[in-house]
Amino acid sequence: PINVYAFDPAEIPRPSSFTTSSINRLKSARNSGSISVNLTPWQPLHALASYRWNSIDQRITDRYPETAERFIEKDHYDGPSYFGLTYAVDPRWSIYASWADVYEPNYEIVAANDRSLAPITGENYETGIKFRAGDGRFNASLSLYHVSQSNYANFVGSDDDNPNCCFELGNAHVVSDGIDLELAGALRA
Repeated sequence: PINVYAFDPAEIPRPSSFTTSSINRLKSARNSGSISVNLTPWQPLHALASYRWNSIDQRITDRYPETAERFIEKDHYDGPSYFGLTYAVDPRWSIYASWADVYEPNYEIVAANDRSLAPITGENYETGIKFRAGDGRFNASLSLYHVSQSNYANFVGSDDDNPNCCFELGNAHVVSDGIDLELAGALRA
């Protein structure tokens, strides 16, 4: 046992051996951009569309000097990322519907072959109604949503060379449906 009142670091036994990760350096560059367009075809109707571009470049180098880069991972995605419509029924009430693309890279998660896993992909649909009091002191919204996603990582174990390893893509297709009620307002003095 260690005496915490008269602590001496020399009393702590040194480990006989320890394992280090073989990954020495991880260089990752992610460039992304998006452009959005907000249109009002006629006064009560508003449309919003967005387009996204992503580029990822990742390089992993072993800790041993004689070893070059272990692998180079590149990922590129571009495409529409959001589309939504809002219709103002009157100054206080509006209804809306939207679609959003889900794209989340798994470049930090390593499989047994030392490669990154495929990105999480899917779609998100939402529709609802919003209320805003004339003075802006009270807001409420009620929405229905549906989220569908694939390519979640499952942990399958690790090895001595790389404790961040090893994952594999799950077979599951994750679906989430729900209702969201939000109330917000200011208290009166």
